[in-house]
Amino acid sequence: MKQWKVALGAGMIGLALMASPATAADEDEKFALAQELVGAAGMNSIAEQMTQNLIVEMTRSLKQTNPQLPEKANGIVQAVVEETAEARMGDLNGQIARLYATSFTLEELQSLVAWYGSGIGKKALQVLPIIAQQSIELGKQWAGTVGQDAANEAVKKLEAEGYELK
Repeated sequence: MKQWKVALGAGMIGLALMASPATAADEDEKFALAQELVGAAGMNSIAEQMTQNLIVEMTRSLKQTNPQLPEKANGIVQAVVEETAEARMGDLNGQIARLYATSFTLEELQSLVAWYGSGIGKKALQVLPIIAQQSIELGKQWAGTVGQDAANEAVKKLEAEGYELK
């Protein structure tokens, strides 16, 4: 009985040791693919958009707190924000790549990279943000209509139950 436990334990240790080097290599490959995916999926354009939003907010705040400053001050702030964001873009891309690498298998990452490199993937990168924005607007309109209709129906039912509403 004791020999069986020793053999089982040794076998499990052996399997773990055999799997470790392949796993580390797979993780490196996954991270490299994830970094490629970050580029292919247009993450830099999202960061650039966030940078522009930051510039708008910072220059607006500067103008509110220091209205005496000339317009040239906004240019200085813009340049500093752009330089800072550019210098740290690799940090953001690395963090996003790690998210992808931990969320997808190696095969899935390969498929995603191939898809984003395809004609339909490239078109999706152009069209999906527009569809998403239009979908948000449609959702707002839908919620407004549903809310109004539900409110009207609720008032009718409450009044039918004898509740007085103001």
